[in-house]
Amino acid sequence: MDRDKCIVCVSGLPPFFSNKFDPKTHPNYKYTADYDERNTFDFAKYRRKMKEKESVNIRFHKNDQYKIVL
Repeated sequence: MDRDKCIVCVSGLPPFFSNKFDPKTHPNYKYTADYDERNTFDFAKYRRKMKEKESVNIRFHKNDQYKIVL
């Protein structure tokens, strides 16, 4: 097989030959972490930010019992 060819496996389809694609030629390449380190997704930072936005409205009643799970 030539170096510029590949075998593509997609779920639900039989494998097929295709030409390799240079991702640096894609118009959205500038949004990838390969282009700029600042584009790296930081899940921990994202999760902290989402937790700050979460608002929980709980109505406590006098005779209700609650179990706190951490």
